[in-house]
Amino acid sequence: MNAIAPDTPSEDTTNNQYHGYGLKSSFKIAYKVDVVDLFFEPYIDFWNIDDSESTYCLVLGNYIWGKGRQNKSTIYGINSE
Repeated sequence: MNAIAPDTPSEDTTNNQYHGYGLKSSFKIAYKVDVVDLFFEPYIDFWNIDDSESTYCLVLGNYIWGKGRQNKSTIYGINSE
């Protein structure tokens, strides 16, 4: 759906990405203090994805050529309860 010009035809597109990898790691540490259980879990996610295949897409009534860009990202943090 086109939020900018609702009456102008647009469509979603799909870009296939065949090359790349992702790594995920975490470990949970638990403490029992009296009757309360405490947990915390450090984690890290890493993605290395190559460019996608290029494809056409209808945007505001015009076909354009596009692709998903290469993505290298690292996400980290701590989950807790």
